[in-house]
Amino acid sequence: NTKIRQALTIGFDRENFVETIFNGNAVVNEAMIPDTTMVGDKTYVELVDGKNQFVKTLKDENPDPKKLFEEGLAELGKDTDTSKVTLRYATRGTDELSKKIGEYMKQSWEETLGINIQIDMMEWNIMWDKIEEGDYEIAQSGWGPYYNEPSGLMSIFEPEQGYFNANKTGWKNDDGKKFTELLNQAKMETDQQKLADIYLQAEELLVKNAVLSPVYQLKSSSFIKKYVNGYYISTNGNTDWSNVSVDK
Repeated sequence: NTKIRQALTIGFDRENFVETIFNGNAVVNEAMIPDTTMVGDKTYVELVDGKNQFVKTLKDENPDPKKLFEEGLAELGKDTDTSKVTLRYATRGTDELSKKIGEYMKQSWEETLGINIQIDMMEWNIMWDKIEEGDYEIAQSGWGPYYNEPSGLMSIFEPEQGYFNANKTGWKNDDGKKFTELLNQAKMETDQQKLADIYLQAEELLVKNAVLSPVYQLKSSSFIKKYVNGYYISTNGNTDWSNVSVDK
């Protein structure tokens, strides 16, 4: 149910999450596409005038996530008492970070939504097996795009050919078909403003319908000696060594 997914998306504090889990060494995501992503020679977020912050939009439109969750239960014809709901949360590993994130999400959702969260601690490869089989309710994952353009992330969720296809996400409704149409349309568009607008529509389908819930990006600092020239790190985290030189 869309409202239940939306309630889960806005049912925790991302700023507090970043401070608690990473001591502030991460960037809050309220959009799927990172701010440094390019469309042509401009950033995507600049071309869409920041209108892709769909998590923030959801929060503004729904100040009471628990009420939204209850509405979702009612739409499904279920008891609206959220305390009777238990959802499974699959971690992306059994290390200390995965444990901390799982416990944080459990506490947040239980306090905000009144539901019960069962943490399924499992190794990375086992979690992916579960996702392949559709044997999960909520799963935590992460991805880095292979190239700096919105489709580098969006194509992953394309319902037919994407890595997180409809068999894994269950995204088999008209919105999923529309998403595929938009990505196909984007492949043929050369005007960067029109292209960004197409991606904005696609991102809204993913994030505002809460097919996924963006949370954070990691960040790091690099200190380069003054005698090192041409050291470049791309916006998707890759280092290009081809033009690096060191002064004598």
